[in-house]
Amino acid sequence: MRHRTFATLVLLQLVFGRSSAQVSRRAQSLLGQMTLEEKIGQLNLAAGVGLGGFGTAASDTDIIHGRVGAILWLADPKEMNRLQHLAVEQSRMHLTQSPESDPRFTSRYWDISSKPLYPFGYGLSYTIFQFTNLRLSKTRMKVGDSVEVVVDVTNTGSVAGDVVAQLYIHQRAGSASRPVRQLEGFRRVTLQPGETSTLRFSLRRDELKFWSPRTKRWVVEPSIFDVWAGEDSRADLHAELTIEP
Repeated sequence: MRHRTFATLVLLQLVFGRSSAQVSRRAQSLLGQMTLEEKIGQLNLAAGVGLGGFGTAASDTDIIHGRVGAILWLADPKEMNRLQHLAVEQSRMHLTQSPESDPRFTSRYWDISSKPLYPFGYGLSYTIFQFTNLRLSKTRMKVGDSVEVVVDVTNTGSVAGDVVAQLYIHQRAGSASRPVRQLEGFRRVTLQPGETSTLRFSLRRDELKFWSPRTKRWVVEPSIFDVWAGEDSRADLHAELTIEP
């Protein structure tokens, strides 16, 4: 089993050999915000190895990319807050699930791919459908706004048929691990041979929100979202949406 290392900041009471109630409170607060994956990532690291040993100040890049297991040199509360933001927020790009096409992905089986034989949404037809021209009404928006997703579907076969067009999203970064693909819209349409239909979907707060285990409420977080449209969960027609604070 391969452990993925997630950049987190574990603050210990052993700051230059002294016990600090302030550091202890900050450490407990941070540990309460960390996910299980982040805590496991810390167990997979030796503190200070490759960074000059204990007492050596790590760079911001080291923290963001998970090359630090524990920081024993930190005593300044302001610096503590700054590095906590780096480790818990900016490094979340490495937290969410990666698709099988990602070089970092490892199959859950020894000798075969873990891709399903029949993916979610799979169906058979007597004809062939082609999805093209995926576009967004805007590629950047604020939290709370909405965006329209438009895609063209063409029956390229020789007989009439029905297709269920499906819309999937993936939040790349966030305060919790998000699904590899999440179905957020679908529509069934009947097309004659050679006919093209333009389908429209909306991504609003209801489609973009998730239940935060940290805040115990529904949230929409600033992030880059992958958007796919196609016949099933293997859809590769892709667009990107950036949600800003």
